[in-house]
Amino acid sequence: MDTKNIREQSGLLGEDQPFNPYSETEMSSELNKAASFKSLLLYKRKHLPWVVTLPTIMTGLLNAGLASFFLGWLLSHRVTSHILADDGLFRNALVAVEQKGQLVQNIDGSVTLETRMYGLTLSSIGVQLISLSISFPITLFAAWVSASWWNGLQQNRVEALPTPIQYGLLVKLCGISGFMSVFETSRYISRKSGRAGIPSFFILTFIVICITLILRHTSSIADTWLHTTASTIIYRSSVPFTSSELPSMGSVINTTLCPGPVYDIEVPGYQSSDFSNCLHAIGDSPAGGGDEWGSAFEIDQGNLALNNRSSISQVVFVGDIAVLVPKELPSLVDGVYFNTFGIQTQCFPTICEDDSNHSIFCQSFDPAWNISTSFDYSTSIGQYNITDRRTSQAGTYPMDSNINPYGALLKFFWRAQPDTVTFPPNISAAPGWYRIEVKTDSNLYTFYIAECKVNVYDISLVYSTLNGELSFDGLTSNPSDFNTTSALLAGMDSMYPDTFINFLQTTLQPYLTLPQETFSSVLSRNMSAGLLAVASPLLEQRPALNGSSIIVQSASRYPLAPLGLVLAVLYSYAFMAFALAFISLFLSSPLLPGTSNLTLIELMQARLTNPLANMGDHFSGTGYQPLTASALDLFPSESPLSRRLRFGLVRTDEGMKFEMDNAGTVNDEKWD
Repeated sequence: MDTKNIREQSGLLGEDQPFNPYSETEMSSELNKAASFKSLLLYKRKHLPWVVTLPTIMTGLLNAGLASFFLGWLLSHRVTSHILADDGLFRNALVAVEQKGQLVQNIDGSVTLETRMYGLTLSSIGVQLISLSISFPITLFAAWVSASWWNGLQQNRVEALPTPIQYGLLVKLCGISGFMSVFETSRYISRKSGRAGIPSFFILTFIVICITLILRHTSSIADTWLHTTASTIIYRSSVPFTSSELPSMGSVINTTLCPGPVYDIEVPGYQSSDFSNCLHAIGDSPAGGGDEWGSAFEIDQGNLALNNRSSISQVVFVGDIAVLVPKELPSLVDGVYFNTFGIQTQCFPTICEDDSNHSIFCQSFDPAWNISTSFDYSTSIGQYNITDRRTSQAGTYPMDSNINPYGALLKFFWRAQPDTVTFPPNISAAPGWYRIEVKTDSNLYTFYIAECKVNVYDISLVYSTLNGELSFDGLTSNPSDFNTTSALLAGMDSMYPDTFINFLQTTLQPYLTLPQETFSSVLSRNMSAGLLAVASPLLEQRPALNGSSIIVQSASRYPLAPLGLVLAVLYSYAFMAFALAFISLFLSSPLLPGTSNLTLIELMQARLTNPLANMGDHFSGTGYQPLTASALDLFPSESPLSRRLRFGLVRTDEGMKFEMDNAGTVNDEKWD
């Protein structure tokens, strides 16, 4: 707006009292006589120029555009899939990946994911945009106030026109909007007496300014709230494996190495009708006979797995079932479904009898199993049929016989070792424990005899690492067939090296004094894990059937409440700007005399919002208007400020002087 042109038009709202009943306070009295109220009505009318509304329109466009870009940015980068365990991170929040996370090495050696939150930048820009542009809609609204004022002048409705005090408050609201402006205006409106009537547009101005200021300060509060609550998070999403990406989790029998049970060959040239483990008696011993199990490689691999040092496989427990899984388990996976094998063993002490002839008889087996000679004074493992309790000294079984479950007969032997082995107290009364004292060599021999029921299963499992630890769920088990069971019972084969049974004895020694039930549980678990470990060289790995990979990413988390408030303020402010711009397009008033494009509304708007135009009006020409303190009604008469506010430039017969104005009222409003 051309401020210079407006200042030069000072006094246009002239002395014609019906047009401007408050010219002594608000308007200049140096109006050209041709510009009276009636003559102004004859001038050509003109709508408010669109240039006046342009800043407000741009304000609306910028705020609406910023809010839309902010929302679109977050929605276009929004995380649409995540695992169920991370639901809490997404509840009542909008999560977006605004930048691919970067690994950052911390001083303490830990690694974190770092990302940027551009949404917070956009929110801060919105706050600054509102603060910088707030004067534009207020200035444009002053045009509507001027139009309402002009309409009141046209209709000669004094009650629709502002008093000097109200005019001053309007200038304060529209020109220097702030908390104090609103506070003083609210005090004025709330006065019950000594106040003139208030025009409706005065009340509306107060409301609009309050709304504008509320939006301005709410934007700062919302931005602070959003900055305080927004954060970066680490979330996980699930991506199904392709067939080529499935990890090798399952196990199958290596049919090349172990095609099935073999005939028992104890004596070269003689073939029995019974069968043994697939590697039974097929290795070459140093003596050249066929009396060994497997090769050194299979035995070594089994021993490595037995001692948990294998680089290929390991045994884990799911419940009380020992399950074979790869040594290197994949991380960041979920729902990996695979098939493998498991062994469950239940061991308990065998009830036998000992006599004075240094023998132990176990009559519950067929034939009776006994320890009667010094040759039997050793640690060993045997087999027996669970159904008929028939023992098999050679460790063989007929083809397709019922060997699942199958029985294992364990005999642990200790020569008297009081300094290295601690046996149960009152060992003679402990189930499964027996002692033989040979007087001829003064030796004391201790035995523990147990029988175990061994079940072999085909296992299906679901593997996951979602909770930060290994998780095997969804276990289903079915008894394995004859061939599989035969292969997995390699450790019970009569030709298998003593390394397995010696391992069992060594690992049991720290638990010999435990209660019988606990000791049997330890033996059962060691037996299950040991059998599966020594048979692991006969297996080979297979890919899982299905599953998903877990992708870990960093993202920005914006709580919905502060985010919604920021967007609501931006859109509300833009809507208010558009509404004011739209209404202003319909405002019109006469052109001012001597101008071609300056309307009366523009002049009145300038005097409400521009101090230069306002002061130019009061100090125009040769005669100065009195600067009476028209805000006296804001202070009671007893206020110390009331008298000081009466000092000002006062017109007297001698000219303008700076003294106290003794006038008691202005426009029926009492000062004191």
